[in-house]
Amino acid sequence: MVGADIDFRVRAVRQYLEGETRTEDLCRVFGISERTLQRWAQHYREQGTEGLHDRSRRPDRSPRRTPSRVEARILRMR
Repeated sequence: MVGADIDFRVRAVRQYLEGETRTEDLCRVFGISERTLQRWAQHYREQGTEGLHDRSRRPDRSPRRTPSRVEARILRMR
């Protein structure tokens, strides 16, 4: 993620955590949903600015994936 994007998220989260501005107003100004802001704030509390980087949505494992030997056999048959 670009540093400017992280700076954007940090600014939004810090203003949210200060609690001086209504969440609804902050979200309107930053152009994000309340759910997104709350999620960023939770990640920030747990991990600091590192928690604000995008995360992979890829699963850690795929239990229903076709075994590689079966996949290789299918490819040979083509």
